[in-house]
Amino acid sequence: MEGITQIEKTEEDVQRCKEIVKQVITQDLGEDVLIGLTKDIMDTALFIGGDFEDDNILNLAKQYVDMGGVERFLKNFK
Repeated sequence: MEGITQIEKTEEDVQRCKEIVKQVITQDLGEDVLIGLTKDIMDTALFIGGDFEDDNILNLAKQYVDMGGVERFLKNFK
């Protein structure tokens, strides 16, 4: 499991995942917040043993919306 959490978030990965997250999150978020949220979702993907595959990011973004993860993230975003 340690190896999977060592996947590096490249700028290309972040930008691709950000576009997926932007499709799901309907709130008007600034660019910094959207990137932070995207990275948080990517970290969640790694934490549960996944990767940055499009479907993984899409499903997690939907879960963030459905389960209040976006609001929790926004409360703690600095």
